[in-house]
Order: sequence, then structure tokens, then C-alpha cells
Amino acid sequence: MEVTDDHDESRAVARYSVHGALAASALMFTLDGVPLLYNGMEAGDATESGDPALFDKLTIFWHPKDRPPLREVYRGLIDLRKQYACFRNNDVKWLNNSDENDVVSYVRSDDKDEFLVVINFSNRPVTTGVDMKDNTNFQPVQISGMSDNGADELSQLHLNGFEWRIYHRAVANGSVAKN
Repeated sequence: MEVTDDHDESRAVARYSVHGALAASALMFTLDGVPLLYNGMEAGDATESGDPALFDKLTIFWHPKDRPPLREVYRGLIDLRKQYACFRNNDVKWLNNSDENDVVSYVRSDDKDEFLVVINFSNRPVTTGVDMKDNTNFQPVQISGMSDNGADELSQLHLNGFEWRIYHRAVANGSVAKN
């Protein structure tokens, strides 16, 4: 199971901001394993239950102020995972990038599709390049609820604080490019 929130820690939106919590969720939904949405994450609820309240009934605050459409973003990530089998296999190829202290980059692939995921885990803008032998034909994936960030060159990506991007390309002739 992949989790970013639970009952006995500060909620991700309280610890990292809404954008940081979304970056962690993008990681959770695009890695191998099964993502877990904890009570209220889909609304950006920051209410802590406190230990040992795992089975206590807690009210979810469905409309916290100043939240992006989180349910729409989570629905988009869920739909992406459902649509593409490569997000449900165990093949994760970690890639080097030019700012590895703040940015993670990896590829998820199968015999039909290849996805590049790049996530800035810092709260400040970064410019980074992803180390790939063949980075041609990748197209940005638009996730519901997220703004369209355009298509930077993969050798020079500009990411705002806690920004993340997912890129897709179809695999030609059933062979995944070696990274």
C-alpha cells in the first residue's frame, strides 16, 4: 500500500501545503503498489484524529477554504491508473536528473505505453533535465483539475514548487526504449 496520510500523523495538507500533498499523491498514484486515500484527503481536510483514534468516526470538512478541485485531481489520477496497465505493474525505472536533491523522475512502462513522471518535492521553483537516452515523442498528460503547464523540453524542465508532470508516449512495435 502507498500512503501519504494516516490517522496518527499530521495531515499532508497541514505539513506540506495543498500543493505538497498533491505532489505526494502524484507519487503515490504513479508508483507500484496500491494507493490509499485516507479520510478526507479528497477534500483537502487537515483534521487530525490523533492516536489511537484509527476507528473513531470523524467528520470530513468537505469545503475547506482555498482548495483546488482535489476530488477532480484524484479522480484524474485514478482514471489514469485504471486506463493504463503500466501503473499497475511493478516496473519502475528511476532516472537521474540534474536536481536530485529536490526532484524525482522515473518511468512506468509496459509493452504499449511509457510514462515519464517528474515531481518537484521542494517548495521553490527548479529547472532540471531528465537523463534519458531517448526522450522524443513524449506528450504531457492533462490531469483533471490541474492547470495545463504546456510542454517544456525534457532536457530543461521548469517546475514550480511542488509541481509535478506526467508525460506519455506510445511504445513503437511493442518495444520500450532503454533509458
